[in-house]
Amino acid sequence: MYEIKLQQGILFLRIRMLFSGLIHAVDHDFVHDGIKESV
Repeated sequence: MYEIKLQQGILFLRIRMLFSGLIHAVDHDFVHDGIKESV
């Protein structure tokens, strides 16, 4: 049981890291586009 919980936790962390990375990339793109438009 413990090993399954550990694997689920690692998977959950990896998915969270992936999502935060995607959100960060999207935010970066929006900021970049905003700077381009304002110049």
